[in-house]
Amino acid sequence: MQILINSEEFLLQKQFENFPSLLNELRTHCSDRDQVITEIQLDEHVFDIDHEGEWPPIQEIKCIQLVTQPYLEVAAAVFLGCAEHIPSMIDGVRESAQHLRQGHQAEAMELLIQVTDLLSEILAGTESALSASGLTWESVSVVLPDKEEPVPGDQISSRFNLLLEEVLQSLETNDLVDLVDILEYDIPPILEAFVKLLEALGEKCHDPEG
Repeated sequence: MQILINSEEFLLQKQFENFPSLLNELRTHCSDRDQVITEIQLDEHVFDIDHEGEWPPIQEIKCIQLVTQPYLEVAAAVFLGCAEHIPSMIDGVRESAQHLRQGHQAEAMELLIQVTDLLSEILAGTESALSASGLTWESVSVVLPDKEEPVPGDQISSRFNLLLEEVLQSLETNDLVDLVDILEYDIPPILEAFVKLLEALGEKCHDPEG
């Protein structure tokens, strides 16, 4: 069996009974070098990184080709990718507030569910990127239009979490007046700040010493 990592041959030091155990060994090898596997090809077949189905029997595999990238490079792409999706969330939040003002509660709730689903994906991606990069919310500060001094990232994150709790509380108590105010006046600015925060984290990955 031939193993290529970024087109360079990798020699196994021991035998493995199945491909998952071999893949774990290869992931550890790459991780020790601050690299993450981004592509897996077994012979002519490309597999998803998070493949959950059956792998081919290891005895039938003739060639394993892996592509890796530095952790920081992957994390930067995730941060920036998440930031790109937030403007659509802002539009959804504002539209939800408008529906509520017009008495269209069902339409507003449907939009909020979509926004919440997207938010869950963004937060999951962000947490994964923070873990991979070794960065934290405190690693960066961002300049906001209404502030004279740069705002630490952890303050933005804390404010964001607090507003989410207020939204949930308004939903639980069915306080639609308060909910509209939060959606219309509070959530969009903090989401815009969150975009800047994610972009700053992405830039930090490219220039850790900057």
